[in-house]
Order: sequence, then C-alpha cells, then structure tokens
Amino acid sequence: MLVKTLKSIACILLFFAFLPLMAQKSSEAENIFKKYLEKEETTVAKIIVNINDSLYSEYCKAILADNLSKKRTHFFRFISLDPPYGVARAFYNLGLSYAQANKLDSALFYYNISLRKDSTYLYSYYHRGELYSMFEQHQKAISDFNMVIKMSPSFANAYLLRGNSYLAIKDYPNALADFNKTIEFDAYSDQAYLMRGVVYREQKDYLIAIENWKQAKKISSLNDEVADQLIQEVRNLIKDEKKKK
Repeated sequence: MLVKTLKSIACILLFFAFLPLMAQKSSEAENIFKKYLEKEETTVAKIIVNINDSLYSEYCKAILADNLSKKRTHFFRFISLDPPYGVARAFYNLGLSYAQANKLDSALFYYNISLRKDSTYLYSYYHRGELYSMFEQHQKAISDFNMVIKMSPSFANAYLLRGNSYLAIKDYPNALADFNKTIEFDAYSDQAYLMRGVVYREQKDYLIAIENWKQAKKISSLNDEVADQLIQEVRNLIKDEKKKK
C-alpha cells in the first residue's frame, strides 16, 4: 500500500514537473501559428505539426492532408478544441474543401459561419461571392465583392468577378468600369479582355470589342476558340447592319 502511494505521489510530482515544458511548447506553437495565419506557408505548418501541440497541430495537419476527407477530419477536431486563434480560417477552409468537391450548399454554409466568427476575413467574402454568382444571386455577389474591394482595393480578381455579376444583370457601365479596373491592376488578365469585349459588343462598339478579344488571344492561346467565335459573330453583325443601310 505504501509503495503504491509513493508511486502515485511520484507520478503527480513528475506531471507537475513537466507542466512548464508543456506550457512552453504550447506557447511556442501558438506564436508560430499566429505567424502562420499571416503568411500560410507550408513549411511553417510542418514546424507546428512537429511540435505536436494537440491544438494547433490539428489545423496544420488539415492543411498538409493529401485528401479532402482527412482535411475535414482535422479541421473539425481543431474547431472542437475551441482554439483562441484560427477558428474563422478553419471554417473557411472547410468551405473550400466542400466547394472543391462540388458540394456548393455546404461550402456556402461554412463560409457563412467563417464570417460570423470573423467579419473581416476577406477570402470568405471572396469565395462566398463566387458561389452567389454561380447561384445567380448577383446582388449578393456584388455586395461580397464590394467588401473584398473595400478591404483590398487592388484585388484584381474581385473587380473581374464583380464585373461579371454586373454584366449578368446588364449593368454595362459598372461592368465596364470593373473590367477596366481589373486590367489596371493585372494587365495580363485575359478574362478581363474577353468580358470587356462582351460589354462593348452589347453597347454595339463592335470594333473595340474585336480588339479586346484579339488581346485576350495574345495573352493566352486558351482563348483562341472562344475569341474567334465571338469575333466571327460580331463580323456577321457588322455585315447585317451594312446590308440594312
């Protein structure tokens, strides 16, 4: 009995002896994790996993996981541990994983939670705006892209996607302004040239539309087929209008 009691006391003393080391490791992982959230570098995620802190390593294991199912498992574990940092980002990443699996309603659900946890997280607005565009809820999409642009005024792709939503609701002046902004911040945005050409076509500025589609082809040969088709359609429109005169 005495031996058992002494062993128990020894175990308790050993546990308390390791507490400062555990706290130090936890603090070290937390500081590294906060830096990871700023830059999201894979090498930093690996360092946190190697520290093997049960809290932040779950998030980083999710980032490093090689399939969507494993990612989700680790993110859910991370969230269940009620961490002081990274919860909004974890929900955002869950949204991404469901979007990649084409489960768009689930993706939207997790983007919404992410924004409830942190209303300033730019990428949740950006990807939720993408989904709203796909659902043809263009006013909601525009509202989300407005938030992205407010937080990051030089985010070229946010202007591009907002421009697409304006184009979808036939708001051509705003669509044109956004495609111009996209090109201002990214001169090699072939999609901006393609879509700007569509706006000019709708405004019956056919020659300017053709020049934009030609520029899209110069930037990327992937646009050749679509651009050539658009150019041919507009040339046919020009011929028809000349015949009417």
